[in-house]
Amino acid sequence: MAKDESNDIEVQAGRHFRLHWFVPDVPVTISLVNPDGSKSDFVHPKGSSPKAENKVVVTLKSGPDATNIQPAAFPKVVDEPSQRGGANKVDGVWEKELWARFLPERKLMFLEFRSKGGPGQKETVQTVTIVKRRYNTIYEVLADPAARRRQAILAAAAKYLPAFNTHSVNATKSYKVGKESGIPGHGTWVHSYDADGNGPSTCTLVNPGIMTLPDAKNNEIKENWGFGAGKNPKIGQKGNIGWIECDKDNLPSVGDTYILYNNMYNPFSPSYGHVGLVLHVPVTGNGLWITGDGGQGSRPDQFGMFAARWGLMGKDLPNQDPYKPAANEGPYLAGQTPLDVDKDKPIPNVNDSLYYTDTSASPNEIINRLKFHYEGGGFKPSSPRKMFGFVDVDHPGLTFSAATDAENPDHMAKARELEQKVNDVIKETLGGWIFNGHGT
Repeated sequence: MAKDESNDIEVQAGRHFRLHWFVPDVPVTISLVNPDGSKSDFVHPKGSSPKAENKVVVTLKSGPDATNIQPAAFPKVVDEPSQRGGANKVDGVWEKELWARFLPERKLMFLEFRSKGGPGQKETVQTVTIVKRRYNTIYEVLADPAARRRQAILAAAAKYLPAFNTHSVNATKSYKVGKESGIPGHGTWVHSYDADGNGPSTCTLVNPGIMTLPDAKNNEIKENWGFGAGKNPKIGQKGNIGWIECDKDNLPSVGDTYILYNNMYNPFSPSYGHVGLVLHVPVTGNGLWITGDGGQGSRPDQFGMFAARWGLMGKDLPNQDPYKPAANEGPYLAGQTPLDVDKDKPIPNVNDSLYYTDTSASPNEIINRLKFHYEGGGFKPSSPRKMFGFVDVDHPGLTFSAATDAENPDHMAKARELEQKVNDVIKETLGGWIFNGHGT
């Protein structure tokens, strides 16, 4: 957030912001007036009786941007006006600074607060622009009290991944919940699910499975956490209410559901190739991503697991046939198998190889490490593949019944367990590990 002294600030969605007023160092009234005439009056100091001329009237207009604003009701007052610091003499008059905290709706918008009053009827305009917050790591989600729904989703993921399928084709396998998975960085199996491992990719079962567990229970239908998440007017698919198409300025956060294309350059019918959960994002988009996905492992296994994917932003992707990247495109994510990663080429150096706060890396080093292959038919996975878009789980139209304003100790504990596993997978990948099996 910008300094409190600024009259034009940006605030990330879900965060508090402060308004401030410089007023004479006498008893004053701050009056927040809504369009319907209702108001909330706050006096300072409490219990005093300010004179009429020492009233400051505050009104609000809001809208999607600065040119489209209408009178609006005030957001929730978190802390009523109180004094910050001592009084100061300005142009021979003693003044004090009062400030109050507000919590706006969880949506992107522009707010204009107009204050008028006090001696001389001085007028002040303060603006607040609500912008989207990006969470690149699980640590950032855990540290933010405004990220309760993301904490709940991560808890659900921790109770589901890694998972194996129990279809009859796997009846002779030794997989068992609580037993070591044998996959580096993954620890023990924590869940199982029923799927035909010789059928279609189980990614469309695993992600909806996570998003319909009690911790992540929400108001969207189950199908809209699989391929149904994507908004596709060509086939009349409305998509998840939180759907956002990817570009260089719109990247997913930890806890969002993402979709990759397969044959992304087919002008008639680009097809969805993969859906999963975002668990770690390099700050620049170029670098090592970690996702939570089904459909991993040679058939009939098709595990639900953590996928370590090197990603390149569209502007950094090699412009070589058949790839036709555009400068404004979002990330292209690679697979994690020997078909996609060249084990004999150097491992890219990431910005933070100690704590993994940022796994961004040089595009050239990533390009050198990857094997590029494009499958135009749409039935086999290309690598890397363009990210079509994602579901922003902070969308105000989504509700999560297990996520409240209060911290949930179970959600926090399970999310910390997930954070450790994700960090272990990053460590293994930067140490040279490549998943030896089929992957989508």
